[in-house]
Amino acid sequence: MIDVKKIREKIGLTQEGLSEATSIPRDRIAKWEQGKSSPKAADYLILDKLLNDFEKNKNGFMKENINQNEVVDRFVTLWKELNIKSLQEFCNEIGISIDQFYDIENRKNQIDSKLKDAIFNKYTFSHKWFLYGIGNFTDKNEESESLENKIELPKNSFHDKLFLNKVSNDLKLIPVYDLNFAAGFVELIRDTNPEPIAYLTIPEVQGCDYIIRAKGDSMVDIINDKDWIGIKRHSKENIIYSEIYAIVSNEFQIIKFIQYSSNEGEVILASKNKDYPPYPYLLDNIIDLYIVRTVLPFSKIKTLI
Repeated sequence: MIDVKKIREKIGLTQEGLSEATSIPRDRIAKWEQGKSSPKAADYLILDKLLNDFEKNKNGFMKENINQNEVVDRFVTLWKELNIKSLQEFCNEIGISIDQFYDIENRKNQIDSKLKDAIFNKYTFSHKWFLYGIGNFTDKNEESESLENKIELPKNSFHDKLFLNKVSNDLKLIPVYDLNFAAGFVELIRDTNPEPIAYLTIPEVQGCDYIIRAKGDSMVDIINDKDWIGIKRHSKENIIYSEIYAIVSNEFQIIKFIQYSSNEGEVILASKNKDYPPYPYLLDNIIDLYIVRTVLPFSKIKTLI
């Protein structure tokens, strides 16, 4: 089995540094090293890619920690490197506000793993350049070699379902959870870190954070009962009106259109099914927000996993 601590120390990273480099939570890395849990198949791919990069570029990669100030400097100019028309457009695409951008630029806030994921999922450029300053912005992200000849994957893993030889940095592994969004999905993810039933790399799900189940008929003809949806966390300060969102509040977790309201601090929640009338809702009552980026019929998911 893979020795995570040995890999981390070989690369020269602390647990925090490894977390920053991979977007894997630090507490999960600590549990692996303590033998309290084991990496899943997707984690093996990430660690293998990191080790490959290190071995190909030892001098540039050997850092005790990622230099966060340098990462912020590259982040601040990224929208120009990508030839995006405006800073506002860039912020909208990665799910942050202009104020949040300037907070990062002024070192009031850090670039967390969710923001890095949003950037890497949305745009194609050199991740190694962005994180470590190695190479150039336009360098290609090299494909990971297969893990099959390097380490023993855990039994009962998703090895047979991942097509490991074909996974690259341009095809993200999106976790599929057999959980209903309305039945407390967010709390389950946060509190229990459940194991996905599979990972998908198909184009339709790229850019999503999770694939989960939908239930009910309020969005029928767009999202039917038992369909699966791909969701991506979204800032409520940058709502795109008339899009479908998975909405978390203290009162409910529902899937609705969010429409514009002329009343300040308020939006309209609407269903596709006319049996469910639209109603106003205060933005302050929304705790978390996910935009629905794709819908996969129940029958299609069955053939994929």
